[in-house]
Amino acid sequence: EPSDYAKAFVATHPGFMNSADVVASYQRPGSCEETAPSVKALPMNEFNEGEVQKSVDVRVNAFAVPAERTTYVDIALNWPDDSAELFHLVSAEVLIDKKKNLHHFVIRGCSEIFPEELVGK
Repeated sequence: EPSDYAKAFVATHPGFMNSADVVASYQRPGSCEETAPSVKALPMNEFNEGEVQKSVDVRVNAFAVPAERTTYVDIALNWPDDSAELFHLVSAEVLIDKKKNLHHFVIRGCSEIFPEELVGK
């Protein structure tokens, strides 16, 4: 549960300028304890004892970065393990060879299997 400070705090959008009144009325929290949550959350991205852990590699094949400044691309990937109907992704490591060109990506699931000639493209 959030602290009393967090419950009362109203965040502003970073792209909008605050009024002078809002800026002048801001009061910095008195201590770190004041902003600490009242209840500590459970750990995330950890496996339960005895739970099956798997690791897979999924690769995009030779993607040519377009000349346009902003580009949105869908790339078909099949999950390389059919030993279960449902998997939960709890962690990922991304290896990028063109770091300056990637801002973010979105992973979406699909129940269909893509034809092999479309995978990684």
